[in-house]
Amino acid sequence: MVAEPVEKRGRVKELLRRFCQAHFNRFVLRFAGRARSLCAIVQHVGRCSGTEYRNPVLAYRAGRWFVIGLPYGEECHWCKNVLASDGCTIMWRGDQYRATAPRVLRLDIVAQRLPRRHQAILSMMGVKRYLMMKASEPIALEAS
Repeated sequence: MVAEPVEKRGRVKELLRRFCQAHFNRFVLRFAGRARSLCAIVQHVGRCSGTEYRNPVLAYRAGRWFVIGLPYGEECHWCKNVLASDGCTIMWRGDQYRATAPRVLRLDIVAQRLPRRHQAILSMMGVKRYLMMKASEPIALEAS
């Protein structure tokens, strides 16, 4: 029996997600969220465990909104957690923000808020859905 192309792409995407989760994300978290970083950090709480998690994402701030591409779709755990808790905290370019009112949208809806270069990068990654959230003013970071 020959696997359908859609099923095959699904398996490849799942293997890529697992690899990134196990190895790549740990590396990227060292640099994400900083002033010159392309990546932001989404801090959220698990729906069932209550554990706090940190995930690197490609985020773009458009006025009072954050737009985040979902290369693994809205079924990934961090996205489900953000939707369930109605928000998260985002570390973006050296500042921390409270992001609320998350909505999963298609590109045709968020396209006016994304620069074309971001659309091109996310399109090459196969992104079809985007998470858009309202951003607060920057939150003062606690001194450590």
